[in-house]
Amino acid sequence: MEEPMSSEKPKGNTPVHEIPDGAIKLSIWKNKGEHGAFYSVTCRRRYKDGDEWKDTNSYGEDDVLLVSKLF
Repeated sequence: MEEPMSSEKPKGNTPVHEIPDGAIKLSIWKNKGEHGAFYSVTCRRRYKDGDEWKDTNSYGEDDVLLVSKLF
């Protein structure tokens, strides 16, 4: 099983938009580049491990269609 993600971006850089749908969340990030601003997208799935909530970028077959629709 894949390790949970601790942080997708450095602290201080927050997403410009987030699209949650159940346990899946898509985050849109604005970045500065040599030729101006550009955007990137990350996606994560929340799950509960005992009493603790965690994030992963591993998806089950039931998640794939939802992830593709969010993109």
